[in-house]
Amino acid sequence: MRGFVGCALAILITAPAFGDWLYDGYPIYNLGIAIGKGRPTEMVAQPFSLPGSGPGEIDQLGVAIARGADPNNVGFQVTLATDYRDLAKTTLASWQVLPTYGPTLMFVYWSIKPIPLDAGQTYYLVLAPGDSEFMGAVAYATRGNLALATNDDGATWHDIAQLGVRVGGTMVPEPSAFMVLGVGCLVLGRTRLTRRTTPIS
Repeated sequence: MRGFVGCALAILITAPAFGDWLYDGYPIYNLGIAIGKGRPTEMVAQPFSLPGSGPGEIDQLGVAIARGADPNNVGFQVTLATDYRDLAKTTLASWQVLPTYGPTLMFVYWSIKPIPLDAGQTYYLVLAPGDSEFMGAVAYATRGNLALATNDDGATWHDIAQLGVRVGGTMVPEPSAFMVLGVGCLVLGRTRLTRRTTPIS
């Protein structure tokens, strides 16, 4: 009985756990890149990929941003896409995000409807002004992949420091891990059964 309980616990431990940061551009620097009206940068894109080799699902996002002049109260447009150069065709989801007004760069977090993503593929979180009157900034991060920026409406992009972006969700363990665990449970169960049925001499 204990063996089966142990296997059940092992399966629960191996099962995906929610709340992990699958990509973590944190902690952030106390500076960043300014985007929006009258700024040299129009839009930035932070690439990320999920760890491991199995599929995953993301359900929380965070970006370290600050809001300046924003007369229409639109904030940032944040877009999840598979290609930052062609958002019209590759966008998976987008959100309007309102950071706190002022110069302080700080994380804004929000939960999203779960989106399935594949490990091994690069995705992009693209941050752009909500309209032509918006001014704001995105924090640089101390770790993560190099980000990209454009100042000519997406015609050309250049590398910049990594951005304060966090992506949270769940990874599905590889089927082979469950198979090995299942075989182990079967062997353990058969061994215990054999011990019970062996006659005592």
